[in-house]
Amino acid sequence: MTIYNNLAIYKNKDLLGSYLAGLWEGDGHIKINKCRNCRPSFHITFNILDNVLAQRLLDVLTVYKIVGTLTYKRKCLRFEYIFNRWVKRYSKPN
Repeated sequence: MTIYNNLAIYKNKDLLGSYLAGLWEGDGHIKINKCRNCRPSFHITFNILDNVLAQRLLDVLTVYKIVGTLTYKRKCLRFEYIFNRWVKRYSKPN
């Protein structure tokens, strides 16, 4: 896990946004429920061997409370992130 701690991706919010966009474009989707008070969620599917990467990504995005989950299905790992102010703030283009 220490391999990923020193990468500039996790320290620079601009790089992190681009990195997330690339992951999402590769194998991700946004889920929006039809209910009135539901929050949209951001899903990325990883290979099970990328468990460390998915866990580190969840740790970086968690600021005050847990905002996502990792779900194991067959040989895949699904990362689900609930949108909040942090994502909205850093996903807007300058």
